[in-house]
Amino acid sequence: MIASDLANPEFSNPTDPDARLHVEIFRQPLKNEFRSEKEGRAIFDEVVMISIQIPGDTTTKVVQPLREDHKMRFPRHWAYFDSTQGKDALEIGTPLGQWPILGPAQVEELRYLKFRTVEQIASASDEQLRKMGSAGGMAGTALRERAIRFLTVAKDASVADHAAEELAKIRAEQAEKDAKHQADILAMQQKLDALITAVAERPRNKPGPKPKVKEVA
Repeated sequence: MIASDLANPEFSNPTDPDARLHVEIFRQPLKNEFRSEKEGRAIFDEVVMISIQIPGDTTTKVVQPLREDHKMRFPRHWAYFDSTQGKDALEIGTPLGQWPILGPAQVEELRYLKFRTVEQIASASDEQLRKMGSAGGMAGTALRERAIRFLTVAKDASVADHAAEELAKIRAEQAEKDAKHQADILAMQQKLDALITAVAERPRNKPGPKPKVKEVA
């Protein structure tokens, strides 16, 4: 963080160096990899981001999630964002732009009506659907049914995929155990064969001449 001249008493005419920066606070959906894999569809978490850049220098742009110290450092920018967008709840789910049945114009119509995710369409009340009209390119009730079916199919497919992955994992582990067992049996058989061969090839003691018996008169 660049230190502000305002806090330095050595400057006779203090200025705020941050005033020279181009700062923007905005919302940005970031993909939730864990939930996307679990649910079988793209799920995004809407995050408040901040962009800081020195005008004229394209190599110094910094974009990162907004922190409390950013709010203190850029109070005017934060106040503007908070008054215009800060009151809206951050959305979590599948953005309408990720739903193949909607075109860009339909997405914008629905976003204007404050519908941002497929989950919001699926859980919309009859009154909300009445106000929606045909903004999604079809009657609101039909759009809601398709949203519910989209989420159900995606979840079922995810469950099936995870079951197939688990079964493949179990089979792989069992195959590994079987292979190790067979290798152990083979190693034991080889040791036994080597022992039998060694015993068979061991030289035997040849019988010597019988001792002579002295005749006693």
